Amino acid sequence: MLGDKIRYRPVFSVTHYCFIATTIVLVVGAYSSIQSINMLDLYIDYVLIHQPHTAESLMPPYVYDGFAAKFGNFLRSSGFPFSQYPHADDVPPQIAADLECLYNVRAGLIYVRLLTFLFVLISMIWLTKNIRDPIEAIANAVDALATKQFERPIKINGPLDVLAISSKLERLQRLLHENDRQQMLFLRHVSHEIKTPLASIKEGVTLLDDDSLGSINEEQREVTNILVRASKELQQSIEDLLVYNSATSTQTQPRLEQVDLVDLLEKTIAKHRLSLQRNNIKIRRILDPVLAQVDLQQMQTVFDNLLSNAIKYAPANSEIRVWLRRARNGTIEFTIRDQGPGVAKKHRDAIFDAFYMGDKSTNAVVKGTGLGLSLAKQYVEAHQGNIRLLETQKGATFKVTLKPLK
Repeated sequence: MLGDKIRYRPVFSVTHYCFIATTIVLVVGAYSSIQSINMLDLYIDYVLIHQPHTAESLMPPYVYDGFAAKFGNFLRSSGFPFSQYPHADDVPPQIAADLECLYNVRAGLIYVRLLTFLFVLISMIWLTKNIRDPIEAIANAVDALATKQFERPIKINGPLDVLAISSKLERLQRLLHENDRQQMLFLRHVSHEIKTPLASIKEGVTLLDDDSLGSINEEQREVTNILVRASKELQQSIEDLLVYNSATSTQTQPRLEQVDLVDLLEKTIAKHRLSLQRNNIKIRRILDPVLAQVDLQQMQTVFDNLLSNAIKYAPANSEIRVWLRRARNGTIEFTIRDQGPGVAKKHRDAIFDAFYMGDKSTNAVVKGTGLGLSLAKQYVEAHQGNIRLLETQKGATFKVTLKPLK
C-alpha cells in the first residue's frame, strides 16, 4: 500500500539548511578573496623586484580613481587594521605612486570583502528568522487545531504565501469548530432521545423478570436476562456519551480536594472484581502512599477507564500490573500494563481519539464506546499532566504523569 512505503525523512531543519547555505557562500567568498589578494601581493612583489625604468604609469587612470583605491586610501590614512603595507624604499617616484595605489586597492579589497561577508551573514540570519518563525507559527496553529483549541487565534506573519496559508488555517479552524459544535449537539440530542424509551424498556423487562406480570418459564427468563444485560450496557454507553459531551463542551476546572490515590485505586479495582474473576485476571500492585490535591471524580474516571481498557484486552489467566508513586520532583506517576495484544503502530497516533475502538478483541469482557481513553486524557491534562502509551514488546502500557493543581 502507498501508506506503507518507506519515505525519505529529512534530518535537517530550515535553520540547518540556511546555515549550510551561508557557510558555503562564506567559504567560497573567502577563498576567492584570498586568491585575489594573493595575486595582488604577487604583482606588488613583482613591481618591487623588477622596477621598470620608465616614466609610464603602471596603473591605468580608472584604478587610481576607482572606489577600491579611494576607500583603501581612507582606511590606510585612518590606521585601520590589515590596511597597512610596508613602504618600499629607493623606488622611482612614478613607481612609488603606483605602489601606493596598489596598497590602497589591496586595503580596499580586504574591507569590501569583509563588509560583503558581514552583509551576507546578517542577511542569512534575517532570512532564516523570517522563514523559521512562520513555520513554527504554522506548526503551533496545527497543534492547536489538533487539540481542539478553536478559540485560540491564528497569528502568522510573513510573505504573501505564508499569509495565504494563514487564511486557509483560519477557515479550517472555523469549519472544525462548527463541526465539533454540531457533533456535541448531536450527541446530546441523540443521548437524551434514547434515554427516555430505554428507561421504559428497562422497566418493562424488570417487571417480566420479577414475575410481576405473571410467572414465566426458563426459556422466557433467559430472554429477559439477555434484555436486562443489553439494556444496562446500552444505558452505560449513553451515560458515557453524556459524560464525554459534558466534559468536552464545558471545559470546567477540576474541583480540588485532598485524595488518597491508593484508596481510590483500590476502590476502582474492587469495582471490576467480577470481570477480573470471570477470566482469572490477577492485579499485581506496586503502590506507594500518595495524597494529592486532585478532582476526585475526574481521577476516579481516569483510573476506571484505564483499568477497564486493560481488562478488556487482557487474556484469560493473565496479570495486570499497576504502579503508583510520587517522583522526586513532586509529580505523581501512575502506570498500568496488561499482557494483551498491545496496540499496532498504525493505531498509536489515534489511541486517544474519541470513539477509537482499536483492533477487535475476541476476549474483550468489558465493552465500551471508545471514549474512555479520550476522556482520561482530557482529565489528566486538566491537572497539568499527560498520559502516554509506552513502547513495550508485549501488551499495552499506559503512563500517567500528573502534576496536582494548587
